[in-house]
Amino acid sequence: DESGSTSKRLVGHSGPVYGVSFSSNKYLVSCSEDKTARLWSLETMSNIVCYKGHNYPVWDVDFSPEGIYFATASHDKTARLWTCDHIYPLRMFVGHLSDVDVR
Repeated sequence: DESGSTSKRLVGHSGPVYGVSFSSNKYLVSCSEDKTARLWSLETMSNIVCYKGHNYPVWDVDFSPEGIYFATASHDKTARLWTCDHIYPLRMFVGHLSDVDVR
């Protein structure tokens, strides 16, 4: 880019993006008001997977240090553990009395 800008725009969510987390290797995961998390390739700058399951907006996401697993937290009072190579959550953490964060 002639302007020297290093920013890129990733298009996929249908609502505001509330959080992002970078893996230690080649991925970015984002979470949104649209109740989803999306996995992006930083090599191709494209969406790889759209993770669905939360019933309300997803406002927090964080990769594990290995960059394979990530957790999401939602206004639905649940947290979910995901892996980059599977579209369904590995585990759901339910029973919270209020909103949750993953950090």
